[in-house]
Amino acid sequence: MCTLVITCGEREPKDSSMFPQKKEDYMIGEYSILNGRLTYKMPEEIDHHMAKAIAMEIDALIEGGGVRKVVFDMEQTRFMDSSGIGIVIGRARKLKFFEDGEVAVCNMSKRVDMIFKSAGLYDIVKKEEK
Repeated sequence: MCTLVITCGEREPKDSSMFPQKKEDYMIGEYSILNGRLTYKMPEEIDHHMAKAIAMEIDALIEGGGVRKVVFDMEQTRFMDSSGIGIVIGRARKLKFFEDGEVAVCNMSKRVDMIFKSAGLYDIVKKEEK
């Protein structure tokens, strides 16, 4: 497993509140990359505060090159609001520009699975059984 450390350049972002203030705060989640497949372990709770940081981290990994499939491992996830759904939809949109781009989820709890079904997310993402 790896941990990504995102650092900002010399320019300050317009909205610096969305960026962590300490270097240690940049490390968000555990992930692994193998043959262009990013498996990202989602946290126990995904709210709008966590969603921004998770999306930035995953986008950096995709844009870093080579990632064409993102699998969200939801084993630990017990709570997710609409911003969690936004993470999944946003990465699906980003990867649709690649011919072989794909987004999937795995290890869903019953509660999170119901959220995905209700939102119609299985129309755009695959559900992998592990």
